[in-house]
Amino acid sequence: MRNGRTKRANKKKTYNRALHVLARMRRTNQTLSVAAREEHIDPRTVRRYLGPELRRLSQGKIKPTTTDRRRRNMLIPTPDGTSPVAIHGSAQASQLGRYMAAVGKYLRTGETDALKEFSGRSIAGHALITDPEGCESRFARHRFCDLISTFEEVPMKKSKKAAVPLVELVLKRHFRKQPLLELVTASRTFPPTA
Repeated sequence: MRNGRTKRANKKKTYNRALHVLARMRRTNQTLSVAAREEHIDPRTVRRYLGPELRRLSQGKIKPTTTDRRRRNMLIPTPDGTSPVAIHGSAQASQLGRYMAAVGKYLRTGETDALKEFSGRSIAGHALITDPEGCESRFARHRFCDLISTFEEVPMKKSKKAAVPLVELVLKRHFRKQPLLELVTASRTFPPTA
């Protein structure tokens, strides 16, 4: 049974990397081979996983479609905490990314203009938190790495141990006595360490 789990995990990682190639092609207008090389995946594998999202032009070039309906596992902030949810489509994933950027801007600067765009909206059945007090209390209670890990590969079940050191651990190690919340909500300049 363990071998089957490993194969499924590898397929999820490969699928996720193929989605990264598609996003890179859309964002930077790179060719399939260049984007695949930068994401460390073979272009044939990308075609196998995401064939319908790649269109061949008359000159022989391959261009991605503007949007897709592919499933992505992402974290979404809710009043009860961060929840893993299946997002369907690049439009919803982009909307969640813009929302998280707006929340980050609010936490850094205190400006609520970007949050107003998401008032009354929901993603995948979860209402977005746009109340400034709700954002402040919600994100102050939970770990800073929740904001960072939103766009990483998100398992639907919690893993037992992290393979890569989390941003939170690296920051704690570097700024030993400084509370992490002060670093996140303070200005962009970090205190010097000896």
